[in-house]
Amino acid sequence: MLRKTDTVMDVAVVGLGRVGRTFVKQLLDVNVRVRLVALADRRGYVVCPKGFAASVVERILSAKADGGAVSDVASAIPGALPVLRMAAAGTTFVDATAAAGMAPLWQCALDAGAGVVLANKLPLCEAHAASAALFAAPKLRYEATVGAGLPVLSTLRTLHLTGDSILRIDAAVSGTLGFIAGRVREGHRLSQAVSDAIDLGFAEPDPREDLFGRDVARKALILGRSAGWPLEEADLDVTPFVRGGGSFGASQFLARVAEEDAGVEAQFREAEHKGETLVYRASIRASGGAIGLASVPPMDPLAELRGGENRVAFFTRRCPDSPVSIAGPGAGPEVTAAGVLADLIDLAVRGERR
Repeated sequence: MLRKTDTVMDVAVVGLGRVGRTFVKQLLDVNVRVRLVALADRRGYVVCPKGFAASVVERILSAKADGGAVSDVASAIPGALPVLRMAAAGTTFVDATAAAGMAPLWQCALDAGAGVVLANKLPLCEAHAASAALFAAPKLRYEATVGAGLPVLSTLRTLHLTGDSILRIDAAVSGTLGFIAGRVREGHRLSQAVSDAIDLGFAEPDPREDLFGRDVARKALILGRSAGWPLEEADLDVTPFVRGGGSFGASQFLARVAEEDAGVEAQFREAEHKGETLVYRASIRASGGAIGLASVPPMDPLAELRGGENRVAFFTRRCPDSPVSIAGPGAGPEVTAAGVLADLIDLAVRGERR
């Protein structure tokens, strides 16, 4: 059985969107000594100190999938989950929201001795002064924020622990944009590829987060800060995958994506003509980063990107020319939730990072 001791870990899940619901389902299927004691959404929360019965959890997840709330099934308490009180009791929190302004709350929870597992990237992307302590917290895990379920950040930590130093990180870390790019290479129109990504659940709730490069920029910031570089958002030069339309709402923007079809497709054809591959790349150094479509030669670590894959290449002092590379599925609630689950299991087994 995967556990550090016979002690049961109490777990509270904040956010029951696609990733949160999928994580809870996966949690119910693994042989780990955890007790699900709280579930929270925007409307309120429910708490069961002895742990919820699986049947109750399944009813709550079903209601959420149908657009309902936790309160539709259980007697929910309005307002925010009492994180600090629960942290003092040793609860471990999973943040599966997309909420801003959470860094101070999770820092307080960690200071109280709780564990925190993040699928939410935003706490790690606030001003460096506000989020720096999170990166150093021994009971914080955030693997799923970059590369979904891939061991990207754990590999970065291993490189540091073995005395290597990072020179540059090249990364294609949007499964959504990888999927869209793959469809365009196959001859599909950009607008249809975007529609398919949304229908399949690959895209962020607001697809502009992907298409304007915002989601990749956050992941690049997390990668850079995890490498030890105190980067700020302003240090990243971001060129959107799809230009224009920033003043429009999400639904209006989607209607205008078709206007970008010809221009984007021309860029892909030009790269093919040169024998290269067009990828949406983040290239990050200690001094900052550049994010945007890049035409890469066949020998580039990102050239073999396929579909919704993520690929990350660490150029290090020991490996300056042949980087340490990681590749695999990088989009969708299943793989992202699996990354969260792996973090929770690691926290249950190992406790504080060494």
